[in-house]
Amino acid sequence: MGNSFSITSLLQSVDQLGQNYVSTAYQALANAATSGGATSVAGLLFTLYVIFWGVGIWQGTATGGPADHAFRLFRAVLIYAMATKWGDFQTLVYNALNDGPSAIGNALLSAVTSANNTGTSVNLTSVNGVQSALQNMWDTTNSATEAFLQNAGITNWGPYIFAAVFYVVMAILIGFAIFLIVLSKMFMWLLLALAPLFIILLLFGVTTRFFSGWMSALVQYFLVQVLVYAFLAFYVSLIQQSIDTLNGVANSKSATWATIGPVVLLAIIGILLLSQIDHGRADAVSRLHQHVH
Repeated sequence: MGNSFSITSLLQSVDQLGQNYVSTAYQALANAATSGGATSVAGLLFTLYVIFWGVGIWQGTATGGPADHAFRLFRAVLIYAMATKWGDFQTLVYNALNDGPSAIGNALLSAVTSANNTGTSVNLTSVNGVQSALQNMWDTTNSATEAFLQNAGITNWGPYIFAAVFYVVMAILIGFAIFLIVLSKMFMWLLLALAPLFIILLLFGVTTRFFSGWMSALVQYFLVQVLVYAFLAFYVSLIQQSIDTLNGVANSKSATWATIGPVVLLAIIGILLLSQIDHGRADAVSRLHQHVH
C-alpha cells in the first residue's frame, strides 16, 4: 500500500475552494440585491427603513435623543455595507469566522500535554500539527497492514482478517474526523455565502429572528471545527504511544494482533467519542429550528 494520500493537502484544497466559493457567491447575491441602484431590493429596503424611521420621529413614536438617532443611522449604513460590500464583509466577518477556529484551536492545543516525547504528539500547537498527526496515523495504518500481510498466505488466513479489521477501523476513525472538519467548513461557507440575504434582514425588528437563526448556525459550525481539532490533539496524545510501538513493529515486518489490538480498541473509542461531537451538532440544529420557528 502506498502512502501517497495527503490529508493536509486535501484540507488545504478544500479551504481554497471554500474561499473562492464564498467570494463568488456573496458578490453574485450582493450584485443582484443592488442591481438598479436606489430601486434595487437592497436600496428599497434601506429607503423603507429610513421612511419608517422618519415617520416615527414625526409622530413622536421614535424614542431616544440625537445620539440614539445617529447610532441608528450608523447601524443601518453598517448593515447595508455588510450586506452589499464584499471587501467590508471579508475584513470584518469572513476572516474572523474562517480563521477563528484555527486561532482558538491553537490556544486549546497548547494546553495538551503529550503522553510521551516521540512522534506527532509533540508540538501539537497548531492546526497543521493535528493534520500532520492524522497523516501519521494514516501512514502507520498502511505500513502496519502491510506488515500484517507479510505473515498471511493460502494456509494462514488469520492475518488477512486481522489486517482488514485494523484497516477498516482506522480508516473509519480518520475518515470520520476529516468528515466532521470538512462538513463544518462547507456548511459554514454555505451560510457565509448567503450573508447578503440575512444581514439585510437586520434592518427590521420583525425579521431579525431570521438573522439570529443564521448567526446561530454559523456559530454552531464554527465551534464544531474547534471541538474536533481540540479533541484530536488530546486523543492523539493518548494514542501516540501505541502508534509509536506499531511503527516499530511495522518497520520490522513483525506486526501481530497483540500490537495492533490495543490500537483497534483505542480507534473504536475515538470513533464513539467523535460521534458525540456529531450528536451535539445535530442537537444544535434541532434547537436552531425551534428558535427560528
